[in-house]
Parts: sequence; structure tokens; C-alpha cells
Amino acid sequence: MGTLDESDVEPENLASLHQNYANQLLGTLSTADPALNHLREIEPAISSPFDAAVRTSLVNSTLPEMLRREVEHRGLLREDASLATRLIGWIETT
Repeated sequence: MGTLDESDVEPENLASLHQNYANQLLGTLSTADPALNHLREIEPAISSPFDAAVRTSLVNSTLPEMLRREVEHRGLLREDASLATRLIGWIETT
């Protein structure tokens, strides 16, 4: 990961930029796959530790703000930049 510059948008450089991100994503997925397989074996919880109002608050405000702070702290997001997030899964364990 690094800083993009004007030459990155030139057609001959876009392919390598996309390939780099694809390789990083595949690496992340390959390390996550065993954990995801293990999660499929876990029995569902009988009850939730959160009621609907708490869960909604977590998803809409608490978790996105925590994620934004973490990404900024790691130097992956400048202070003047924005971050868009989308929840792709929710797992509760008890």
C-alpha cells in the first residue's frame, strides 16, 4: 500500500495497480478461509446479548466510527479523507 500519484491513472499503470490490489485481497481471503470454515461449524446462539435498538446503534454509529479511527490510526486514511463502510456479516457469540 502506498500513495497514489498522477501516473497511476495512466492506462499502462492501471493494470498493475489493480493486480496489486487483487493479490492483496486474495492473500487476505486465503488467511480468512480457515476461520470462516470454523464459523460454519458453530451452533447458532439461542438468544442475543443485544436487543434490536443496541444492535442498530452499533451498526449505524459505534462500529463505523471505531473502524474509521483504527484505519486512520494505522495511517491508511488521511484526516481530511472520508471512509465508506458496508456491513457484510454479523456474528454474535454467547
